[in-house]
Amino acid sequence: MAAHPFGSGQLPTWAEVIALFIQMGCSERELPASLVDDTGAETPIRYLFNPENKAFAPIFNYGDQTKITRSEIEFLERTLDINIPKAPKWGL
Repeated sequence: MAAHPFGSGQLPTWAEVIALFIQMGCSERELPASLVDDTGAETPIRYLFNPENKAFAPIFNYGDQTKITRSEIEFLERTLDINIPKAPKWGL
C-alpha cells in the first residue's frame, strides 16, 4: 500500500484519493456517455461507486495529479458514506 496521503501535511492528489476509496470498497467507473466541448473533444465522465449502499460521486476531470481540497474529500465521504482515516492536521 502506498504512503497514506492524509498524514503528510500536504493535500493529496485525486489519484491518491481515488486509490484510497477503492481500497475501502468503492469502484471507479465511467458512464457510457461523455461530455463534448465546442471543439468536439470528448471527456469521459468518471465516478466512484459504493456497492454497499449504491451511492455514487463524480470524479472531477482535473487530472489525477491535481491536488484535491479538504472540502472535496469531505464531499466524497458524505456522498459515498465512507469515513476515511486522517491525521489530525491533514492538509494544513
